[in-house]
Amino acid sequence: MTRFESNASKYGVNEGLILTKLEESVVVIGGKSYVFGMNKYDWVPLPLSEWEEAFPFLTGYQIQRALKSLEKQGALEIENRNKSKMLKTLSYRLVKDAA
Repeated sequence: MTRFESNASKYGVNEGLILTKLEESVVVIGGKSYVFGMNKYDWVPLPLSEWEEAFPFLTGYQIQRALKSLEKQGALEIENRNKSKMLKTLSYRLVKDAA
């Protein structure tokens, strides 16, 4: 069973797509490289527009719903880590024991 198939059967298809992409050691989204699950970039800030570029076949609503689902299922942490609460870009971190 592939990593995607394992994630999809555990979390759902859209959630599996997103989680599999995040589990890669280096993820390129919006022309920027991010490292998930490693000490270098534990929390990665990503606006919804960059998620939409990475997954053009999913709507913004589907992406938001999948991210919230992954958070609820304990695979992903989501937090607004901006110093100014006026900024709404959320930060994401993989939960190391979930995958």
